[in-house]
Amino acid sequence: MSFATYSIFPGTTQEANSFNTISDVLTVLPDNTQKLINPRDVRDAIFSNWENTVIRYTSNTLGTQYIGIAREDIKDKLFFGKKSLSGSNILSNSVLSAQSDIDIFFYNTKLDSAPTQNLKIGFIAGSSQSLHTSVPYLEVVEVSGGTPSLGLNLTHNQSSGGDFNFLAGNYGRIGLNGLVVPSYTEINSMVLSPSASIVGDLFVVRSSSGNLEFRTGGTVTSTLGSPGSTTNIYGSPVNVNGFSLEFTDSTPTPQTLGGINAGTTFSNVPLVEMIRQLLYPYLGPLVTLSLVNSVIERNHILVPPAGTNVPFNYTLTKRTANITSTNIQIRNSAGVILTSYSGPVLTGSGFITQNYTDSFTFSGAQISANLNGSFTFSITTTDGTQSVSATSSLNFVYPYFYGFSATTSNTQNIINGLTKLVDLQDDQTVSLSGTGYLYYAYPANYLTLAKIYDGNGFLLWQSGTTSTSWTYSTNTISSPSGIWGGTSYLVFRTTNVVTIPPPSQAYQFNFTP
Repeated sequence: MSFATYSIFPGTTQEANSFNTISDVLTVLPDNTQKLINPRDVRDAIFSNWENTVIRYTSNTLGTQYIGIAREDIKDKLFFGKKSLSGSNILSNSVLSAQSDIDIFFYNTKLDSAPTQNLKIGFIAGSSQSLHTSVPYLEVVEVSGGTPSLGLNLTHNQSSGGDFNFLAGNYGRIGLNGLVVPSYTEINSMVLSPSASIVGDLFVVRSSSGNLEFRTGGTVTSTLGSPGSTTNIYGSPVNVNGFSLEFTDSTPTPQTLGGINAGTTFSNVPLVEMIRQLLYPYLGPLVTLSLVNSVIERNHILVPPAGTNVPFNYTLTKRTANITSTNIQIRNSAGVILTSYSGPVLTGSGFITQNYTDSFTFSGAQISANLNGSFTFSITTTDGTQSVSATSSLNFVYPYFYGFSATTSNTQNIINGLTKLVDLQDDQTVSLSGTGYLYYAYPANYLTLAKIYDGNGFLLWQSGTTSTSWTYSTNTISSPSGIWGGTSYLVFRTTNVVTIPPPSQAYQFNFTP
């Protein structure tokens, strides 16, 4: 007979012993034919049965009850399921010894004749019984093959079943076949796409929808980006086949090349920007300006109602950048601005040239007040980087008069019958043919002629010498058409009547020696 392991309530009427095995209990509890069973034997049997029930109600040291293993001395393995299959124990000695490190075994409770002996352990939750018929479950299956094995599945038999979530806290990682899935914190800090990888590396990418994808460098480098959308690659530096996509060199360039000026240095300049500077140097805008007639007879008196209208043309050329503003100004000889206003802008792709026509009307007062008759037209245009200007001069002048007259009296009448020439002060060559006194008159402020040559190149007059063929006088005359008043003129004429036969001769009247 074995001895009891321990007792309870010793020394009292409730004292009882606990035995280790059912044989020990049966030995001390004989048949009661002789009425030899006493209450102590019954207590021992009940207490032994309670103590040897492994899974039952128990409590912790604070007295809180729970269902669990209630024996501290239980060190053996636990097994849940049917004991044998087709007459053989599920847990044979070889299994127990080979898997001695396993503490708890589960096996199915299917009939031995079931097609498979897979183990399924379902998990029920929720408040609807309709959900309990399609619960997720753990399944252990036999995998057939050259070497049969057991596989473990986490299964949901609904096509639209719930998610399987594996959570390891904010900082814990999850391993799958040795592949470590980053922690929740690490995943949140990932960029949407990898910036670089080595072909063959397997890494985790978080997609824009928040899903994780396993990729290799090959899946990234074969196709990068999507048509019609921007693809950004970041790095310092960003290399292609070991060469940086940005150029750095502190050595100044020895000469100008394209749009890169001599003496330029580079610090992380994108190669595409360098090519753009080489092929497309900055070119500022261009502007031209021309007057339809830059020399006009002075008109002080009989001006049209709107004055003397002077048309002008100008051209704008947009090159590298758009022309953002244009300014048109007209000044007198003293630099006083008579008008200033904005002109057109010019935008578009590539070089663009546009021609424009404009005009300005001068009043008689503006013309008469400007003694030398000079005015300046200017156009300034800018593209925001460079401004360029073009100017053109306008001169209101008193005209030249030349030709033949039969008389030498009444100079004004003689001038009225001569040919008018509107031009700046300069040496003049005029074609002459006729008979009479030959006249040549011009504003007195031009000073005295230096020389006069006939059509054969013979010198007829030279300043500072005595001439018997030409004479001159100073006279006050007015415009034959009445557009300007009395003005001092030098009037040259021949001393005798001369004849120049047709077709004509080219006489020269020179102010230069």
